[in-house]
Amino acid sequence: MSFLRTSRTIFHPISPAFRSYFLLQYRQSLYQLPARLQIRAKSKQASLNASSEPSGSQPGPKTLPQSPIKADSSLQEPRETGPTTQEVQFASNKGEYEYTAKDARRRLDAVPRFKVNYLRPIIWALGFSSGIYVCFAYLDDGKNFKPSEPKYQHRPRPDPASQPTGLDIAQIQRVLTAHWNHLDPISKLSTGIIATNVLVQSTSFLPYELLDNLMHVPARNVNFTLLTSAFTHSGLLHLGVNMYFCSMFFPPVGYSPLFEGNTYHMLSFYLSAAVLSSYAQHLSTIFSSYAGVVPSVFIRSTGASGALFAVFGAYCMQYPTHPVGIMFLPFSFDAQTFLPCVMLFDLYGMVFGFKTIRFGHAAHLGGALFGVAYSYFDGKNNLWIPLTRFFRNIRKNQSP
Repeated sequence: MSFLRTSRTIFHPISPAFRSYFLLQYRQSLYQLPARLQIRAKSKQASLNASSEPSGSQPGPKTLPQSPIKADSSLQEPRETGPTTQEVQFASNKGEYEYTAKDARRRLDAVPRFKVNYLRPIIWALGFSSGIYVCFAYLDDGKNFKPSEPKYQHRPRPDPASQPTGLDIAQIQRVLTAHWNHLDPISKLSTGIIATNVLVQSTSFLPYELLDNLMHVPARNVNFTLLTSAFTHSGLLHLGVNMYFCSMFFPPVGYSPLFEGNTYHMLSFYLSAAVLSSYAQHLSTIFSSYAGVVPSVFIRSTGASGALFAVFGAYCMQYPTHPVGIMFLPFSFDAQTFLPCVMLFDLYGMVFGFKTIRFGHAAHLGGALFGVAYSYFDGKNNLWIPLTRFFRNIRKNQSP
C-alpha cells in the first residue's frame, strides 16, 4: 500500500478537477444518501411527537433508539445534533447502512436530483458508429490496392539439440509469435479484444481509480464512457464469463455469410454494438424512478455483454438450428428457440426488475436487437458493400 500512496504523486491519469467534480460528488451523494434520509425521517417524527403533546405539560427529554448508520468513514459529514435530530454514528466499514427501503421511498424530496441528458448521447453514439463504419470501410477497400504479400514462408525447422534448456526470453517470444501467426484473422481479432479487456481491467490496481472513470454513469453526462464502459468489468468473474463468451461465439459469427471473415467489418459491428447497447442502458433510466435507495442514474454500467449479445443475436440468426447451452447445465436448446427466451427474460428484467438478479437488461436487450436486425436486414449487402464500393469508385477516379 505504501507504493500506491507514493505513486499518487507520480501518476496523474486524470486531472484533480475532473475527480473532484465528478467522482467525489458521486461518492458523497451515494454514501451519504441513506444518512440524510434517516436524519430527515427522525427529525420529522420528533417534530410530530412534540406537536401532539398537551400544551400544559412539560415535555421531558426524549431518547431515540440507537440505530447506527454505517457509511464510509472517509466521506463523513459534520455530525448533526439538535433537539429534534439524533447524532449519526459512522462506522469504519464502508458501503453498509442500516435503513429500510420503505423510509427511502417515502421521502423522495431528499434524493438529489440530476438532469440526465438523453439527446446528446444518442447523437454521439450514432456519429461514432457511422464514423467507425466509414473509416473501416475505407481501410478495407484500401487493402485491395496494396501488393499482396506471401502468407506463408517456408523456414527450416531448428535442431532441437541447439535449443536452450533454461528460461530464454527470445525463445518464449518466438513461440508466441509462431502461435500468433498460425491464428486465422477472426481469431486474432477476438484475441485482441480479449487482451484489451484484460489490460483495461488491470488498471484497477493503479491509483486514482482510473477504471471507475471509464465506467458509464448516467448522472455524469459523459459521452465517451458509452464506449469505454464496454471494456471495463466489475470483477474477475464478470471478466472471465464475458471473455469465455467472446471466444465461443466470435469466430463462428466472423466466418458466417454475414461477415465472411472480414475483420474490418466484424470490428465495426462489434464497436457499434458496444456503443448502442450502452446507450440502451442509459436510456432505460427514463423509466426508472428515484424511489430506490440508489437511483439508477447513479448505477455504473460496465461489461462487454451488450456487444457480445449483439454477436449472439447474429449467431442465432446465422445458425438457427445450432444447439446452444447454458454453463453447468447438461442440456441445450436450438439457437432460434433460445434467443427469444433470453430476450423475454431481459425485457421482464428491464421493465419489472428482479430482487436478487442485477444485470444490465437494457444493454443485453438492445445488443440482441441490434444483432438480429443487422442480420435480418443483411448489413453486409445493404451497408458494408455499398460503402466499400463508394471508396473504390473514388480511388478509381483519382488513379491516373
